[in-house]
Amino acid sequence: MSMMTTVKVSNVSLGATDRDLKEFFSFSGDILYLETQSETERSKLAYVTFKDLQGAETAVLLSGATIVDSSVIVTMAPDYQLSPEALASLVITSLFSSHRH
Repeated sequence: MSMMTTVKVSNVSLGATDRDLKEFFSFSGDILYLETQSETERSKLAYVTFKDLQGAETAVLLSGATIVDSSVIVTMAPDYQLSPEALASLVITSLFSSHRH
């Protein structure tokens, strides 16, 4: 998981839901995890972690696109660390998906 697969999305509209973000970025690749944080009174930040580097690189190309009513800025987030809760949920998810095959 040390590969740079997370992008930072700035200037996200407060009206954009996690679902909006997941739908928007799902075209870039498989999303492993999405985290949102407050940025300013008018916008929030999102960190989108993809399954592979290609997903993150494709997402960066979407910088400048509009989600709901704000033009977002998408950049690589090399220093982003998944929270312990996120890591635990990913481990559980991968365990379940590997048993389904």
